[in-house]
Amino acid sequence: MGMVPRWRAVVGLALVCLCACTSALEHFEAGRRLESTGDYALAAERYIAALERDATLVDARARLEALVPIVLSLWLEQARVDRVDARSVAAAERFLAIDELVADARGVGMESVQDSAYPYQRRDAFDAAIERLFLDSADAREQGRYGVALAALDRVPQFEPNAPSRLRRREERAQTHLDWGRSELRAGRFRAAFDQADLILAALGEASSRWVRRVDELQAAALEVGTIRLVVFPVTRRPQATGLSAATLDAIDDELVLGPWQAPPLFVALLDQAVVRSYLRREGYTNASLTPRAAGRLGRALDADMLVTAEIGELVVREEDADVQPRTAQTVNREPAIFRFVRARLRGELTIDFTLVDVDRGRAIGTYRASARVDGRVERAEYDGDWTTLRLSDVERRLFSGETVEEAHRELETRAIPRLAERFGAAVFRRVLERVP
Repeated sequence: MGMVPRWRAVVGLALVCLCACTSALEHFEAGRRLESTGDYALAAERYIAALERDATLVDARARLEALVPIVLSLWLEQARVDRVDARSVAAAERFLAIDELVADARGVGMESVQDSAYPYQRRDAFDAAIERLFLDSADAREQGRYGVALAALDRVPQFEPNAPSRLRRREERAQTHLDWGRSELRAGRFRAAFDQADLILAALGEASSRWVRRVDELQAAALEVGTIRLVVFPVTRRPQATGLSAATLDAIDDELVLGPWQAPPLFVALLDQAVVRSYLRREGYTNASLTPRAAGRLGRALDADMLVTAEIGELVVREEDADVQPRTAQTVNREPAIFRFVRARLRGELTIDFTLVDVDRGRAIGTYRASARVDGRVERAEYDGDWTTLRLSDVERRLFSGETVEEAHRELETRAIPRLAERFGAAVFRRVLERVP
């Protein structure tokens, strides 16, 4: 079933390379040449273009008025042949091309040339095309070619369907998505099945209880067989992260419990962290003793499909764009001295490395990293000698002692923790969902 281009598409490609400023007379002369070779449709387009630029061209108007009935007659005959040859959609598109040609001609002042039977011929062709598209869609759906089925239904609106046909189209689209979803479910593509169920409601607009029940049944079935039971063990510290405090571990776990772990995505069933912690205490495990092998054994005991172990590292801080200013001071012996006051930008990064383990297979799927970057500022002081020999104010002593640097680093860490928790949670769920077909 070939698709017949619209009126503009039929003749427009030959005009693409023409300069927009082509004169009316040039269009007229081009139309005459085309007409002499029998290209009546393209010739009519050139005459219309000439009249759009100069409505006083009498010869162009006369040629257009003579040509349009010829073009319409040719296209109506072709539409009749298409109908006889069972090309209903192609026949209907001939009428669309006629409509566009007539509209273009009317735009330059030409009277309509269709006879009184034209509207009935047009409606009859449109109805036949709509029925053909419904049949083509049903055939494609039966063959499992759901995209082709939907494409056929997408063509229906161009043929001005009536209310019953519009309703039928919505129902057919919904049925196609339902069949597609069931096919995905049988093939073990659970998320795709779930998504097709969502498209059912989108296709219907306002769904009846019958359709809502079908959607619910399909999505419930997809979730039942596709959901992964996940255990996430408390975050531990990397062995080399000796400067990381227990408070930081507690803070990251609190952020996770109150944030990402509260809202796992569809197809992820996350075991409650309180249950996990309670079980670890009963079994006598600490963060340090939770080895990968022990984690896998605990995962099986907790009836998990997958589990996650994670280690957080120390905050890595880089100093940039330092502004150094000399400051005068005195030593305790009242000798003059100069130290340097430094104001700089800080860039900090806090990371978590986590391992995703397939409990049933007893092996790690992969190790991944989540990170959070934060910026801050710091003020400190430098002296080439022993700074304790300088006569300094309390504020200046803090600049030398490292207190200001430590405070700036703690501030970066405090700000990085909630951001890291959010990114770690998102990364975990993303990696787990990759395992859901």
